[in-house]
Amino acid sequence: MKRCEIFVSVFLLCDIASVGFVVVKYPMSTGILVNPATVKTYTKYIPDRPLIISGSLGGPFVVFILTPFRNALTLASQDRISSTTQIYKKCFAGGLQRGWTGGFYPSIPAIPQFVTLGPLYHVYSSLIGQYSALLVTAATESVFTFGAHSRNAQMAFNESLSSANAHRRITRLATPWNFIGPGLTPHILRNCVGMTGIRVFSKPIKSHLDEKFPNTSDKVKRTSADFLGSLFSGILSTPFNQLFNFFATTPQAQSLCRTKRIAMAKDFFMKQYFVRGDGGRLRPSKIMMRDIALRSIYSMGLFGIYATIERNLVDAYHARASL
Repeated sequence: MKRCEIFVSVFLLCDIASVGFVVVKYPMSTGILVNPATVKTYTKYIPDRPLIISGSLGGPFVVFILTPFRNALTLASQDRISSTTQIYKKCFAGGLQRGWTGGFYPSIPAIPQFVTLGPLYHVYSSLIGQYSALLVTAATESVFTFGAHSRNAQMAFNESLSSANAHRRITRLATPWNFIGPGLTPHILRNCVGMTGIRVFSKPIKSHLDEKFPNTSDKVKRTSADFLGSLFSGILSTPFNQLFNFFATTPQAQSLCRTKRIAMAKDFFMKQYFVRGDGGRLRPSKIMMRDIALRSIYSMGLFGIYATIERNLVDAYHARASL
């Protein structure tokens, strides 16, 4: 535990220093981040300062605040009975603070995570195109966050167990800086699909809102488009998110080969999201809708709030630069 605290403290100090360097090196009064006449051509891909600040400060804030909603998804991956409301109640069983169990760990790597999601995505998009950038950005995110998200999930799972189920506790928790292990592939796919809400869906939704509500404030329409886009991406990313949580809280997966992990994933989807109806035909279960609701709520909060922070900072930056 002490090693983890030392690591995250040093990591946080380094990131704060790097953000400070950007602020000092490229002051807002210049109106642009770099001077193309005095630097190499590739620096044109460096994003504006508000994108860097929103990723460095807005990301950790959003991730920590939404810890109970993230923990609810973790508990749902190992629960095929409880309703949405019951899952949330389990998160806070024993006190309000229980909802934030393990939230500290993903909050620290959220600094590079959201710098990746924001500024670095724009760099990737400029170099390799929008859709290729989604996957590369997702993989970069996972390098920073896979271990921390795994540990958060395991801590939330342990905290939810009653004394009668104490034998199910995970004794060997994931290290926050580890980025290899069971669940890495669904973690990357979840990241990739999850960000499509603000990077892909938001723009056409905004165009549709412009047509339907021409007199509505542009800021309201942009915010609404971000939240609606995040709702859609939350629905699409649900199976990947829950498979990651399932692997993170299933210690047996650590010792399995890839073929057996694939079989375990298939078994998880079949038992979690489908039931046999009349005539033996498969149909979606109520648990599928529950998990979609849980994931959509979290996704709208995570990406919607972050996009709002990013847009407001960018608007304020350009407004001040134009003075």
